[in-house]
Amino acid sequence: EKLHQVKLQSIDLLEILEEITESAIITTLEKGSDIEETLEEIIKEITFESLNANVLNAVRIRRILASILQTSLGIAEATPNQAETILRGTLKGIHTALIKSIEKFRQYLLYVPEEVKALYRDEYKTIELELDNVDTLFTQIFHGLRSHNNAAMIQKLEQLNEEVATSSDELNRLSQ
Repeated sequence: EKLHQVKLQSIDLLEILEEITESAIITTLEKGSDIEETLEEIIKEITFESLNANVLNAVRIRRILASILQTSLGIAEATPNQAETILRGTLKGIHTALIKSIEKFRQYLLYVPEEVKALYRDEYKTIELELDNVDTLFTQIFHGLRSHNNAAMIQKLEQLNEEVATSSDELNRLSQ
């Protein structure tokens, strides 16, 4: 029963996250200037706050990023003349937030007492392994999004992610 309640809360929080993301993107589009930069900053903050609301793990990261990307894809598909700008701004914001979140977690680990590390050794090892494979995270997310979205939009998203990831190799370095 408790597990069921936690799952329902998680679903509710993801729906709220999607609504916030949608509202932010639409408001940015209505504003009409510096769309990519504004989206990058807003998505960075939304992603960072969502990721740091609890312990980092691959499942949470995937769900949060997939929700944000799904919302962006939906709006990008509805506004094809701004699609590339929306997706690029979203991806840049996500990448920046991931870097910021991993760095925050790394700083946290530096100051955790050795007794606590010893007590939660398995949990920390799992988190380390998951973060070590952060580069495969986007591949997994895109694979999941593929079944619910236009193939051309997913291809565009993957292409833009390659551009953003190339300019942001810091994510892979930091996760290592």
